[in-house]
Amino acid sequence: MAGRKSVQQPQRSTRRGGGAEGASAAAAAEQQRRFSSPGMPEATLSPKAAAVRGRMQDLKQEPLAVRKQTFRELVLEYHPDKNSSPDATEVFQMVNGARNWFLQE
Repeated sequence: MAGRKSVQQPQRSTRRGGGAEGASAAAAAEQQRRFSSPGMPEATLSPKAAAVRGRMQDLKQEPLAVRKQTFRELVLEYHPDKNSSPDATEVFQMVNGARNWFLQE
């Protein structure tokens, strides 16, 4: 394909009719509330998910590099494609959902 020129496509905006920032800010605030306070009912989490949540809360005070490494390890350990445990999907979703809260500076 030596004779073809590559044509650069213009980048499309990911914004759609206002409110996207508000929705993501509201979601981040909800995650902050759920994972930083003991208000999230423990009964809704499996014992394994509750243990991982507690571990994440304990590590929240650690330096960012430690939290990033722990996040990577948890995501790999509980990824549904790597772990066939019935709790793996729940723990993976909980860890992935808490990413912004856990990795804040």
